[in-house]
Amino acid sequence: MTTKREPLPIMYGKALKLRIKEKGMTQAQFAEAMGYVNDEVIRRWIHNGIVKSETMDRILDFFDMTILEFLSF
Repeated sequence: MTTKREPLPIMYGKALKLRIKEKGMTQAQFAEAMGYVNDEVIRRWIHNGIVKSETMDRILDFFDMTILEFLSF
């Protein structure tokens, strides 16, 4: 019996939601801190996953984490 794993982009989105909450920020505040006009893109990342490595690099820089730290939840 094998366990079905979630795709990495979806895991990134779930981790992002947690990290934003841990930092005591709203999605709108995080969007502003990342240079976005509104939080629509953040909601999309959380629900649909993060596909671009450049986006993940920016997020990891913001939280000052490695990918392993970011996904440890």
